[in-house]
Parts: sequence; C-alpha cells; structure tokens
Amino acid sequence: MATELATSETAVAVADGRDRVVDLVRAASLLVVALGHWLLAGVQLHPDGGIAVEHLLAAAPWTQWLTWGAQVIGLFMLAGAFANATSWRSHRVAGGGYGAWLAGRWLRLVVPTLPLVAFWVPVAALAVRQARLAPETLHEATQVVAVPVWFLAVYVLLVAATPALLAWHDRSGVRALAALLAAALVVEVLGRGLGVPVVGWLQFPLVWGSVHQLGFFWQDGRLRAAGRRVWTLLAGVGIGGLYLITRGLDLYPLSMVGVPGEVRSNNTPPSLAIVVLSVGHLGVLMLAHRRLSTWLGRPRVQRATARLGMVSMTVYLWHLTAMVAVLGVALAVPPGRELLRMPVASAGWWATRPLWFVAHAAVTIVLARAVLPVERRTVAGVQRLRTRRLAPVPVVASTLAACAALATFAGRGFVVPDAPGQLPVTGLALLVVACLLLWGATRSASRRVD
Repeated sequence: MATELATSETAVAVADGRDRVVDLVRAASLLVVALGHWLLAGVQLHPDGGIAVEHLLAAAPWTQWLTWGAQVIGLFMLAGAFANATSWRSHRVAGGGYGAWLAGRWLRLVVPTLPLVAFWVPVAALAVRQARLAPETLHEATQVVAVPVWFLAVYVLLVAATPALLAWHDRSGVRALAALLAAALVVEVLGRGLGVPVVGWLQFPLVWGSVHQLGFFWQDGRLRAAGRRVWTLLAGVGIGGLYLITRGLDLYPLSMVGVPGEVRSNNTPPSLAIVVLSVGHLGVLMLAHRRLSTWLGRPRVQRATARLGMVSMTVYLWHLTAMVAVLGVALAVPPGRELLRMPVASAGWWATRPLWFVAHAAVTIVLARAVLPVERRTVAGVQRLRTRRLAPVPVVASTLAACAALATFAGRGFVVPDAPGQLPVTGLALLVVACLLLWGATRSASRRVD
C-alpha cells in the first residue's frame, strides 16, 4: 500500500517531468530567510541619541524555538541537490560536458551578486570619505548587508562538486552520506570539543555537504518510494532528536541561528544539529509532498511559483540592503525615530512589525526591479553555453576564485579598515580573477565552435 501511494505521489509530482515542489522550496526558503532577518534585527534609539543594535533572539529567548521552523537553508540545500542532480544527469544525456554545465550554474548563481558588490563598494567608500562615519562602524554595517553571500559561497562549491558527489552517491548510497557525517563529527569534536582553531570552519562544506548529499535520495526516487512510514520516521527522528540534543542532553544551543552573546552557535560554523533539523524538515516535506504537488499543479499557482522563482535570489541578496535603507530613513525623520524608541520585543514593537515588513518589502521590490534585467540576460547566456565545449580547468578555477571572493565579502564586508582605502581589495581581486577566467574559457570555446 505504501509503495502504491508513493508511486501515485511521484506521478502527480512529476507529471510534466518536473517536481514542482522543488521549485517551491527553493524559492520560498530564500524568502523565509529574508522575513526572518527582518524580524530578528532590532535597532533601538536611546533617549540620549545613541543607537543600539539588539537581536530578538537575545531580547526574547522564547523566540529561539521559532528558528526550528525558520532555519530553512537546509531545505534549500535539499531542493538544490535535487535540482543539481537533475540538471547534471540531463546535461550528460544530451552529450554536454562538465565545463559548460558548471559555467551555466556559475552564471546563474554568481552573476546576481555582481550588482550588489558594484553598488556597495563605491557607496561604502563614499560614506567613509563624505559622511565622516568611522570605518569600523561602516565595516560592521556592510558585514550585515553582505551576510547573504556566505551561503552562496558554500552552495557554489557544492554545485561544482555535484558530479563527483552524485557519482559517489550512485555507487555507495547511504555509505557516502555516512562518510560525510563521520567527517563532520570528527571536525566538530576537534573544533568545538577540543578547541582546535580554524578546523571548525571545515564544517561549512561538511555539514551543508551532508544535507546536500541527503537531497540525492529525494532526486533518485528512493525517498519517494520509501512510503509514509519512513517519512514519518524521518520527521520524528529529526524533530525528536533535535529536542533531545538541545534540551535533554544540552549538547547544542536551542537556537538554529546564532545568538549574540552566546559562546556556542549552531550556525557559524554549522553544527550537526543543522543536519538533524534538515532530516526533520525533509520528513515533514515528504509527508506534505502529494498535497503540495496537487496544489502546485493549478495553472495560477504554477505561474505564481515561476514568478517567485525568478525574483527569490534577487530578494535574498538585496533584502538586507533594503532593511538598512529603511532604517536609515527612519533615523532621519521624527516619526521613524519614535518607532525606533520602542524596546525590542515589547508589545508596541510587535504591533509595528507589519509596518516595518511592508516598508522593507517595498524597498526590496524597487531594488529587485532595478537588477532583475541582469539575471534575465544571465539566463540567456546560460542557454547559449549549453551547446559549447568549455575546458573544465579554467571554469573550476573560476568557480573556486568566486567562492573565495564571496566568502571574503561575507566575512569582512565591503569596508575593511586595515586595507588600502578601506576597500575590500582581496574580495574584489578574487572576483575579477573569477570573471576573467570564465570569460577566457567561454572565448576559447567560441573560437573552437567557429
């Protein structure tokens, strides 16, 4: 019976050759992250004119429970693994090579970040010189707006590794996932338990890589064929296991995102608690898969999901820039300053959240409309790349340089006090190298085709 149900769900889910739930999860998860950031950030104006940046999770600890539902990057990784595996398999069937495939994924993911960098580097440099703000203050502010690119740095790396990871999955299945989890456990013991410096940062590729590897079981059909008992088990083990390791054994913090002032964090670097959470989310998603697929089959919902997918990455990249802009305007006008005097997590503060959300969303939409043409041209470029033969070495080198650039921006922001001119020289240099390497690979491919 379970097998028959799973088969019927699969038929509904991929009636047109595409699992619509994947598209919904990828787009919606990025928007949930944006809403979460808008909610968590608390800027309070003190009577003496001083500005304090507070965090909702610290001001109201009970809200840390909400992160069990709001930390959805794992869901994006699961859906991303599905999409990456599907794309690579179909590309290989069509006779395409790794270089062209990776270049196409590179363009879709990295190019949307270029307008963000092109905007913030000169704006931050001008603010240092003209607004007379301390470089340290601007450094912290630009670190905030650069937060979204840390995820892209990790995800692009996993995209580049997808063919190798997928081949490993096809050969070894659960053993491949277990090997990644074992490596993550060793690194976690060394980094968190023994305090070995630096090694803990390996958790970014290992923890998120484990979640990504788990997504291959969704893509190859094994998870869908497993049936409701397995999905229920995954949901129970994930949510129940998370409660055990956070509340029962106190091995990990309750919050699935970082809380200022706390020594431990599940987010930076990611802990194995994130994997447990992702297992629970995957089980719940599979239980809801059939109904979601049926709902997504409606023409109007399909169109809305497609539009959501077109703007989700842009919204994700620019939502914190919009938040900074709105807060800047609020600080400059008396009504806004009055709103900012409300203590974080007070009744008045909660009552005004919808107003702030509307303001943040409106500015984000304006920014998105300005930069979306870049993404549309990128998609057109990807279509052309699919028919070319690109040498994989320069494309891989370009990808690694781009990942390093994004990680640098995420870690240091767009104002670096100890750098020449306070500019993010290292990140900019790496990004230029990445673009030149990819440009050179595509130019070479054009000459061979001609």
